[in-house]
Amino acid sequence: MARGLSENNKTNNTSGDVAVQSIQRAAEILNCVSNGINSLTDIASRCHLSKSTTHRLLKTLKECELIIQDPVNHQYYLGYSFIRLIFTPITTQEYLISCASEEMSTLSEKTGETVSLGIKIGLKNINIFVVNSKHDLKVDWANSRIRPLYEGIDGIVLLSQLDEKQIGNILHNIKIELQNKHGTFNLEKLKSRIRLVRQHGYGIGHSENTLGVSCISAPVTNYALPAVLNLVGPEIRIRPKVKELTLELIASASRISNLLAKRNELNSQI
Repeated sequence: MARGLSENNKTNNTSGDVAVQSIQRAAEILNCVSNGINSLTDIASRCHLSKSTTHRLLKTLKECELIIQDPVNHQYYLGYSFIRLIFTPITTQEYLISCASEEMSTLSEKTGETVSLGIKIGLKNINIFVVNSKHDLKVDWANSRIRPLYEGIDGIVLLSQLDEKQIGNILHNIKIELQNKHGTFNLEKLKSRIRLVRQHGYGIGHSENTLGVSCISAPVTNYALPAVLNLVGPEIRIRPKVKELTLELIASASRISNLLAKRNELNSQI
């Protein structure tokens, strides 16, 4: 009888290990697709899986509507379930917001400016949380909730957190997207700005998306997605004290990143 129980436990443990491995592989595939790696061959190569295993997992993800496949070019893209998540970012990113909200309120109070928190999902820069300035003259950043990654310094900071292959895939997809819309952008200038952000650890943009508006952005690390903390305000207020405000922003982003690291460590011990 004891032997039978032991064999049953061994079978259950094996099944559990296989399930965990499948979840890990599915997560890796979703991460690839969200970063512009869209073909079966490229996904399999990036995830170090056979094509047959990758195809099987993609088929399951398609059934769950987490992945869709273009019937013409056979490329894979994030599915309708992910789209629904994108349009409910506050609900789906509560963990990040809970770690950042208090620090963001403190930063806004200290600087007098609007503070926002953004994440990268697919080719989009999603603004998930805002603490508005108390000034009468302020920037309503909530109106820019979902924007392309290539628009604004905050998108550049999000891109700077990716590796070169991820950036290359994303820029390739951005180029295709713009060509379909008959738009253009300077690829080399974008790459140069990414390098500068990596070098300095922050980015500053004046009058980029809106005339007279300045944005200072710094990366928030130790989260599952690339994240960015922004200080936004009228250019006439930001420019005269940009160095002071940049230091405050970097310090806040660092504290949020450290809090995320501590919580991640605690979660791993549970």
